Amino acid sequence: MISDPICETPQYVEFVRFFEGFFAYIKKENAPIDFFSWHCYDSADSAAAMQRYLERRLAELGYAGLETQLNEWNNAPQLEHRGTSYAAAQAANMMIKMQRTNIDILCYYDARIAASMYGGLFNPMNHKPLCTYYAFKAFGELYALGNEVACESNDTKLLALAACDQEGDRQALMVVNLGEDTAFTCDFAAEHVYLIDAEHMMEEVSCDPAVLPIAKNRIP
Repeated sequence: MISDPICETPQYVEFVRFFEGFFAYIKKENAPIDFFSWHCYDSADSAAAMQRYLERRLAELGYAGLETQLNEWNNAPQLEHRGTSYAAAQAANMMIKMQRTNIDILCYYDARIAASMYGGLFNPMNHKPLCTYYAFKAFGELYALGNEVACESNDTKLLALAACDQEGDRQALMVVNLGEDTAFTCDFAAEHVYLIDAEHMMEEVSCDPAVLPIAKNRIP
């Protein structure tokens, strides 16, 4: 067994054993491989740790740069979390943390409009989007700009991701608060501030963007 902290985590022992056995087999058979896919219904921290493990081991095994797909994930699948600020914040948490890895594809499970424990984006009763949907919409706004901008937070419970367009004329920042109520201080003034939680579906709010109060599990 490879020496790595992730290998000692009980829920990942079988995952790692399969991974190592699978790549030992395809190397022995000289079999082609186009991508490696995996699933995770654990925390964003666990998913990011596993992705970093995959990237390191793939490079060590001679498959550096192989496409990796986390093509099923949901870090708040319990029914009691559906439509809550917690679920929206955890989805944003996952996307921000996985953005800092080399993952190629990240697929939430799932977006069905039906009675399902995993269907976390839409209300199955009225088919309207839940607040978690807007966490994806906010990330999509940054993605559409095309260029990630260096962005750091000095609070491990307060995550931030920024982007701009090619010319630098348009910028956007997504912040998620996983901790207790706090205030977010930034060194630029935003023209528009949008709030995502169980009561606000990416609604524009009036506030001072330089010192922005953020309640727990909110995305401004």
